[in-house]
Amino acid sequence: MRIDAHHHVWDLAVHPQDWIGPESAPVIGRDFDVDQWLAAAEPTGVTHAVVVQTVPQDSETPYLLDLAARHEHVLGVVGWVPFGAPDLMERLDALADHPASDLLVGLRDLSEQRADPAWLAGPEAARTFAAACERDLTIDLLVRGEHLAAAAEAVRAHPDTSFVVDHLAKPDLDQTTPGEWAALIAPLASAPNVALKFSGYATQTGDLGAADLTLAGYLNAALEAFGPRRIMFGSDWPVCLIGGSYAQVVAAAEAALEVVDADDALRGEFFTGAATRWYGLDPLEAA
Repeated sequence: MRIDAHHHVWDLAVHPQDWIGPESAPVIGRDFDVDQWLAAAEPTGVTHAVVVQTVPQDSETPYLLDLAARHEHVLGVVGWVPFGAPDLMERLDALADHPASDLLVGLRDLSEQRADPAWLAGPEAARTFAAACERDLTIDLLVRGEHLAAAAEAVRAHPDTSFVVDHLAKPDLDQTTPGEWAALIAPLASAPNVALKFSGYATQTGDLGAADLTLAGYLNAALEAFGPRRIMFGSDWPVCLIGGSYAQVVAAAEAALEVVDADDALRGEFFTGAATRWYGLDPLEAA
């Protein structure tokens, strides 16, 4: 059994995806649902998932919780609230009253879209990080290199809050060496309350098929920085389709694992264990 710790679904008539640009629209500018994800994932051995929000809209998280309640393959939802909003607690209370609130496992801020790269270290973010801890919710960090200093400051200020860095913090795999990335990510990796998603790489390279050794280098660097219990696989489907099929994304991860001589224990953590722990997923549901 394998868990995909990061995929999306959307119905454009319900939640328009305004972030989809003209270059990627021919590939992902259409509706995607759980059944389509499952059809792509099951042949690779991936059977369960965490669905992650995509747009800063209050209605999306209840929509995803409704969807998760109908699909046994979805073990959890990483939703959205406006971080630091004056009525933050009321918004979280409303989500807690949702019939499928037990499937809400995390919250994500679209930090990469914020003008101020230091925002994560500010008081508005801090309020949400503290509230997430009180409610046993993990925080997903959608960040790039320029946000890492503030992110490192934030995670240290909230040692009891669990954080997951999405998409390796989005390095340009064709321009940034694993060693350079390791130096950038080190302040975050040194905090024990931070995990990493080995995800998003299909859109961070110009040629996924030729990136095996590069990805292996990144995985090796990630293992040295985070250790095997803090790294989890995520497909970033359907966004990954811009760079390759679901099968190609999984194959790239498997090739990287092969290069680093991953044993069964490491593979188990990568595809199942880390996501189960960091998101508090029900191991019986994931069996």
